[in-house]
Amino acid sequence: MALTAASVLAAALSTGLTAPAPTEPQRFVIGTYTGASSEGIYEITLSPEQKTLAPAQLLTAMDNPSYLALSADQHHLYAVSETGKGAVHAFAWQAGALRPLGQQSSQGASPCHLSLHPDGQALAVANYMGGNSAVLPVEVDGALRPATARWAYQGQGPNTERQEAPHAHYAQWSADGRHLYTVDLGSDTLWQQEDGRSEPAVALKLHPGDGPRHLAFHPTLPVAYLLNELSNTLVVADRNVEDGTLSERQRLATLPEGFTGHSQAAAVKLSADGTRLYLSNRGHNSLAVFEVSSDGALVLMQHIDSGGDWPRDFALSQDGRWLVVANERSGRLALFAVAEDGSLSDTGRYWALDSPVAVLAIASEGE
Repeated sequence: MALTAASVLAAALSTGLTAPAPTEPQRFVIGTYTGASSEGIYEITLSPEQKTLAPAQLLTAMDNPSYLALSADQHHLYAVSETGKGAVHAFAWQAGALRPLGQQSSQGASPCHLSLHPDGQALAVANYMGGNSAVLPVEVDGALRPATARWAYQGQGPNTERQEAPHAHYAQWSADGRHLYTVDLGSDTLWQQEDGRSEPAVALKLHPGDGPRHLAFHPTLPVAYLLNELSNTLVVADRNVEDGTLSERQRLATLPEGFTGHSQAAAVKLSADGTRLYLSNRGHNSLAVFEVSSDGALVLMQHIDSGGDWPRDFALSQDGRWLVVANERSGRLALFAVAEDGSLSDTGRYWALDSPVAVLAIASEGE
């Protein structure tokens, strides 16, 4: 049964749990799979008083905005439309609202991730069912031009249901902008293109059946963290900044020892200072927290219930004190407080929203 805003709020208040009030409003943009009651991209706000949680507000209607990206100046928002045709939409913030700037083809079916080049002049998109990635130029006003590059990947994996063909699941530029990385769940491969122009080369070959999904780069070290959906493992890899290749250094389980149920790792994020790493487990329905050592290695700190079913994505607030997780199947956005040591505690407060699948923290002003 779908949760109503009233029932979720009542449940949250009945727990008696609260968290310290934020110093200023913390805003999040939420992408959804549209259908039963979700219509597109929403916004939620955590107010300084935090006496109540206002319902999610619709910013714009569009089909399946399953992943979002924000420009460095936070003036422009980009969203994939995860459909058979595949598209990328561009928006400008104007008076606290989203103004459409048009859309372009993603050059493949079911786009599921996108990211901006550090200079803001190009956008990369990964097409899951298309098994390919593409790069679209970004105009000065934030609008997109048609793709100028497209790469199709090759290979399969041993999982006959999920790895029958390439499935590009994540496309991310390195912080220096020299390399574009594409995570291919279907072929157990992390691909890279130098300057986002060269032909694909293998940056890292994963174990057969790993099913890599998402990637995060350390903010100051040449270290990457690759989350494997199918094997429920997290790989710490050292990055060669010259040729873009990675080498596996550490491999950890994302699930607690002894858990034997079905689960699929989903999202991985680092704190702004790179001292803590967070990931989500769908099935086990948990968040895991790791301490990041000075050389980039990881030590498990905590597993905590995600506050709902199937935590597909999450985001830390811009002040680093809060974390919002999108529990897709239960239609619930759960709010966690972040302690000084980076550990999480469930505040017992939730927003009701059908099929939330992407979370992005934005500045308080929103423009």
